[in-house]
Amino acid sequence: MKFENYLPKNAINCRSVVNLKDIDTEDVYEMLSKCIRLKIQESVGEVNYSLKNKHVMLITNQRLGLAQVTFRLAVDKVNGHPLTIPIGGSNIVEFLSGKESVEVLSKLKIDGFVVETSVTSDAEKLSEKMSPVINAYGGDSPISAVSYLLTVYERLHKLDGLNVCYYGCPKTVTSFLAGIAKCGMNINFVKENCQTPDETVLDYLKEFTSVTVTDDYEKAVKYCDLLYIDNDYPSDYMITNEKLEALNASAFVLHETPLTDAVDCSIDVLDDKRCLVTDGKANTVYALSAVLELLLG
Repeated sequence: MKFENYLPKNAINCRSVVNLKDIDTEDVYEMLSKCIRLKIQESVGEVNYSLKNKHVMLITNQRLGLAQVTFRLAVDKVNGHPLTIPIGGSNIVEFLSGKESVEVLSKLKIDGFVVETSVTSDAEKLSEKMSPVINAYGGDSPISAVSYLLTVYERLHKLDGLNVCYYGCPKTVTSFLAGIAKCGMNINFVKENCQTPDETVLDYLKEFTSVTVTDDYEKAVKYCDLLYIDNDYPSDYMITNEKLEALNASAFVLHETPLTDAVDCSIDVLDDKRCLVTDGKANTVYALSAVLELLLG
């Protein structure tokens, strides 16, 4: 079923949201539908009390940054109570290894946990002890993936059948890859220097959508609706102004965040009116609010 024809049920089947790879397509549709509903509510001045008297804890290794701003705004939109503890990485393992810490947390009546650290496995480790847990890692997470899908939908008014030019050769199935595949977006990987996506990645994606691999960048971007840049080989994959000029005029550009530290793409790409990176980051507030409401509301 296309997302455009989906009728939301206001509920999801999963107890934690760690990676879209492990989440049903219907649950992805529910998250997107809830994002849209939250935006409509906000536009007409409707107040959302779905998390009233609920306490949500952010676990982060950042003292100050967009993660904390996004978290507080997301919880505020659904009238919950935000809490923050600054731990991450190996500290999470140490924290959870103590039975006392786990027992205390379980008795403090914290209703949900949001993990935003620089270690992608932190959310998975926490979900083994607590629930519900939401992975909000800035690089790739269900929250960033849903926010990007929402951004694309707002611009193009559809998801199914869109053509994505993926400039890179991923070795694992990221949340964004899983999301675009489950929403029926066709994926064309552009490879350089004989590098190809991992076979396990291709096999997984082919269960949901059409997947192709090419080494012809100009032909791939000429007919795409979205250029997504994410790779582990910056010396081989470099987005320049010249490469952006070859892009279909009606297409948009997304990049794995944070773009500020990217070595395969200049920060100047933000100046291109087709770049949706900042729009996607702004939508993480609604994506997190939506998932919190579906899990706890």
